[in-house]
Amino acid sequence: MDDRLPMGTELHEATHKFAFIAEGDVFGVISLDEKNIQDVNDVEKRCIAGLSSDPKVIPIPLDSPVLPGWTWDGSNFVAPTEGQ
Repeated sequence: MDDRLPMGTELHEATHKFAFIAEGDVFGVISLDEKNIQDVNDVEKRCIAGLSSDPKVIPIPLDSPVLPGWTWDGSNFVAPTEGQ
């Protein structure tokens, strides 16, 4: 298995690789490219930053309004306030 990402007809080199672990077992691996020129909205860069910070993953309903910019207070999601 290599660290190359299919993007259209080209392959881009991965710059970061992350393993997802639950109860000691690896259940998934993802490779991301922080230099991906097709990363128009910086999705890969934001994922790399978040995944590098020991994130907490919380399931939310499919119709949840939660988006990047919201915060988690340990119990609830909090929408950004005006001017944030």
